[in-house]
Amino acid sequence: MTDYNDGQWHRWDGTDKSPVHDQTLVESYWLDLKTGMQGRGAVRPAVEEAGPRIAWAHVTAFRVVKEYREPRQFWVDPDRGIACAIYHAGFVHVREVME
Repeated sequence: MTDYNDGQWHRWDGTDKSPVHDQTLVESYWLDLKTGMQGRGAVRPAVEEAGPRIAWAHVTAFRVVKEYREPRQFWVDPDRGIACAIYHAGFVHVREVME
């Protein structure tokens, strides 16, 4: 599996699906063969959404500007001071703050 989170430009084959997490910020070059228009996209999330968006079917190259990482989450038993992956009564839910 290719790690696209290296800040380098990567060629893209024009498939519709984003190769990175939807909330990763990317910059791209695109080409629309139907209209003949081409350009360089602004930095934006990798998700296709309404309004200004990335149309992955037209992307020819992209680079990750800021990788999105899911925050870590777990449960803590406050009586014993241990972390667990599953919930039990009295446990406290902890989620990592990223920024």
